[in-house]
Amino acid sequence: MEEPCVVGHPPHSHRHVRSVFGTLPALIAQRVRALGPARLHSLKLDALSDHDLFLVASVAAACVLLFLVCVVKILRVSDPVRLLHARKTVTIRRCRATKANGEVEEVPLHALLASACPSLADPAQKKNVFRPTWYLFNGHLQTTYAAFLAERSARQVSYHRELLYFPDGGNVALDWHNAETSPATPSTSEDTTPILVITHGLTGGSHESYVRDLVYESARRGYRSVVVNFRGCAESELTSQQLYCGAYTKDLQTAVAFITRRYPLAPKMAAGFSLGANVLTKFVGEMGDACPFLGAVSVSNPCDLLGGNRSLNRTWVGRNIYSKTLTKNLIRMYKKHSHIFANSTVVNEAKTLASRFIYEFDDAFTSKLFGFRTVHEYYRQASSAQYVPDIRVPFLLFTALDDPIVEPEVLPTYECLANPCVVMAATRHGGHIGWYTGTWNPRTWTSKPLGEFIGAIFEAHRSLPAEEQRARVAAPLNAPTPISTSISPHAQLPSPSLESVRGNGIERDSSTSMESMVSCSSQVASPSGQTGASAPAAVLRRRTSADLGTLRKLEANNPVLVAILRMLPKSRLLVLLLGAMVGFIGRSRAR
Repeated sequence: MEEPCVVGHPPHSHRHVRSVFGTLPALIAQRVRALGPARLHSLKLDALSDHDLFLVASVAAACVLLFLVCVVKILRVSDPVRLLHARKTVTIRRCRATKANGEVEEVPLHALLASACPSLADPAQKKNVFRPTWYLFNGHLQTTYAAFLAERSARQVSYHRELLYFPDGGNVALDWHNAETSPATPSTSEDTTPILVITHGLTGGSHESYVRDLVYESARRGYRSVVVNFRGCAESELTSQQLYCGAYTKDLQTAVAFITRRYPLAPKMAAGFSLGANVLTKFVGEMGDACPFLGAVSVSNPCDLLGGNRSLNRTWVGRNIYSKTLTKNLIRMYKKHSHIFANSTVVNEAKTLASRFIYEFDDAFTSKLFGFRTVHEYYRQASSAQYVPDIRVPFLLFTALDDPIVEPEVLPTYECLANPCVVMAATRHGGHIGWYTGTWNPRTWTSKPLGEFIGAIFEAHRSLPAEEQRARVAAPLNAPTPISTSISPHAQLPSPSLESVRGNGIERDSSTSMESMVSCSSQVASPSGQTGASAPAAVLRRRTSADLGTLRKLEANNPVLVAILRMLPKSRLLVLLLGAMVGFIGRSRAR
């Protein structure tokens, strides 16, 4: 029995389906049917309508196009590192083995990079090429992978945590990682093992994958690393009504002074990422000739916070993905420590929690907390680009031109060209703290060029005569004479712990599992004013309860001399001993 049909439409015929693409589906279907009934039947396409054939052909064309793009990405080697620097760069002193009698030579910074850093400067344009993972072919994909999937390939490192306390009760956590050739525990001996000081990104910490990769690379080269975690970060407890911001460098200055006091003969360099790179760049520029580092590295530095914020909010992705994600991280950190700000008179909690974008959070919380009148004033004074001309040590500014958070227009290009100490290294791809390469298990590529730059500066210093090494290390940022702290020795200080971040691959070093708590005293000034380059007055040694009790008794018996010694900070210890002697004589006469 024949199948009933509508007049004019025989059975199994392909009815015309109207499409939003007009006659294009019919044209594509006609080309597909030109393959012949046998070929269509073998591909099981003979029963499809024109519209379905058009969809199948479109998907097939998209797959072929994606495959061709991936092949081009894999085969292309035209993404070398581009170096931007002054025509004449600062000279680096080193002693090469080929020189007769250990003669010291002076090598320009760009020449040193060409000879010791092939991942940064290779005349053949082969070793200094970044080859991104083929499916992470733009800045958005690199940044997304770095934010959510980087733990898959992160290095396993262990830290020894030490807390450095301030007069306001706040603290920063110093996470130490020793090189294989260095002592297991920190000591105040004649240790000359180079030290790399690392600062992390916004709401980050020592647990971040990019930090661990650099720590691992540093240890592999025989250097000790210490991560300066900002207040309230990396599972450290916030113990004061002060966090951190891109303009505030006082905590970093105090931490570096502490490290310098503990290891006075050890050469030091620094590396910063994202917001930590901005803080580090600002600090190095503020210190000028008194900078305690032999050199420094800045990675994915926002440079211009005001311009960067405008660029971030210019696009839908920047405004609704990156800005909102960063704001959620900041609000999460605020909620964790919200009890600290319960009685704050400057923080509007309702407005802070209602923030949707990062500039709204900075307007409601960060700028108010640090004494800025507007969020724009904070962004202008926190921008590290204005401090690049004042840098006086070899400085590498490493960035990607497709960074969705740091656009090329905000980079301090002309400042780098005008300063012989600064070299900007840029790649076309890499995203924000990304630079992932490899297929099945992508790993960040930056640790290699950064390690080469750090190693070149350190090894050039270590090749010099011992007397010159000591003179260069001991000159800047001499730690001041210790003074008494305002923190009670019986105060209930929180116990630092990394338990909650062990899942990220951090394990506590069993040989140094006891945390140290060191107090310091420094002037906590508002960053809205000039911070200056003077070293902070920090307590850089441990004190027992008996020592603090004795000092308090001596000060209580001699209030006049206490007022005098406050005006004479350089002779404080001498005046204190003199006051004790006068007090003892006074009590003897009274008897």
